[in-house]
Amino acid sequence: MPSSAFAPLTGALTHFEAQALTLDDPRPHPHEDALIQLGHAVLTETLDVFGETALEDFQAIICETLIGAFHSAAQRIERDADRARDELNRLSRDFDGSEIADTEMQDATRKARAADVACLALEFVRDAAAASYTTATGEVWSPWKGHVKASRLTAAQIDARRPADRQGSQARRD
Repeated sequence: MPSSAFAPLTGALTHFEAQALTLDDPRPHPHEDALIQLGHAVLTETLDVFGETALEDFQAIICETLIGAFHSAAQRIERDADRARDELNRLSRDFDGSEIADTEMQDATRKARAADVACLALEFVRDAAAASYTTATGEVWSPWKGHVKASRLTAAQIDARRPADRQGSQARRD
């Protein structure tokens, strides 16, 4: 990849820039500063548009959802990278020295590295958006925790199911 993708490259490379330069992609990657600016701009613009309007009561939900979208995208890309690494491990384990196997390993490596860089890029955007949200509202954004599966059991029923555990721990205390 030509160094002009990060023009001008002066001083030390960031981790993101160094990883992006290892990719075999002629297209330039955005600068880390541009990604951070994007995160700030998205949230600032959203807060400006919804603030002092009839939708102001919903701006926290809207902002949290936007930040969550960047987080979700990063997670999806990370899962793609994990699949590429699993494929790379499988190919490495079954490597027979053929040109086809070598090409498949190179493709899996390229996919994993590209996904890692894309994930980093989205994390910069997400973190900057979250920082802008905190600065503007005083609220701290945190990732969604997933869904809660309601249990129909009461605490007493759960405790009743574990008598052996209690007897074992009671015996150890005696």
